[in-house]
Amino acid sequence: MAEKAASKAEVKEMEERALSVFSAERNEDITSMIFAFVVAIVIMIVVAQ
Repeated sequence: MAEKAASKAEVKEMEERALSVFSAERNEDITSMIFAFVVAIVIMIVVAQ
């Protein structure tokens, strides 16, 4: 029974780690998209002139 409790705690910890990794990747993706959008707008402005 103690093994099940320990494994449940380990599973919970691993789930939390996975979620934090996905959250970090999501933030990086959003930052990359914003950067790409700004660069695209600047290029369109420069080309239009």
